[in-house]
Amino acid sequence: MIAYLFALMLPASAFFGGAYLIFRGVSKGNPSAARLSSGQARADSAFRSPISGDDCIYSKLTVEYFTGKEPEWKEVYSSERRCDFRLSGRPVSAGHADFRPSRVVALQGFVPHEGGLLSGIEGILEAAGYGEKSPLGKLRSALNGESKPFIDGAAIERLSADHRLKKAIERHHKKFLRISEHSIPDGRKLHVASFGPDLAGTMEHPLLITETPQEARTALDEKAKMSVLLGSGLIAFSFLLSSLLLASMEPF
Repeated sequence: MIAYLFALMLPASAFFGGAYLIFRGVSKGNPSAARLSSGQARADSAFRSPISGDDCIYSKLTVEYFTGKEPEWKEVYSSERRCDFRLSGRPVSAGHADFRPSRVVALQGFVPHEGGLLSGIEGILEAAGYGEKSPLGKLRSALNGESKPFIDGAAIERLSADHRLKKAIERHHKKFLRISEHSIPDGRKLHVASFGPDLAGTMEHPLLITETPQEARTALDEKAKMSVLLGSGLIAFSFLLSSLLLASMEPF
């Protein structure tokens, strides 16, 4: 008897968890339930974007290579970076908030071939003012393939400051790469959706950070629908599991 009671705790937990998710989805789907604060974002600890060079409060870098088949692009690296900021002077704790940046900067092409005697001699010629038009420069272009589009070498050097990102680029340097950055620069006007009380005047748990109020409402609706869907699935699972457990019970 006690064993069956313990066994029923799992479907009961799934049921109440599903009910909570549905409650959250319904409440967050109501526009009046979310506080949407807007203002200019300023950060004391903004970081420099390796692609655009702007000071940012959020950045997501991805590296993909072209496969030539479906799916056309395969992601091999992804990283996020964020920092706390002030929204019109009000502190915001970035935490695990869902950032939805609208700006995307992408670099596409092959990684320039570096190294070897040819590269060293050409470097001397470039310093002397000859560069790509020199005979060795033309030879190097021919070896690399003149029709190949290359990613700017200075950008690759900046990106290489991240050890993991550098390894991903080196591992796939012979492939056609797409390096993308989704970022929010410091000083941009933002819209922050949050629920629950603030602590000591700080938004401790912002749910969503976007650059347009329309996108904030759309994203909140998406999150609400997903929460209701997951909750409904958990409740259905709890009924199925409890039915199986009850069917397996021996009569007392």
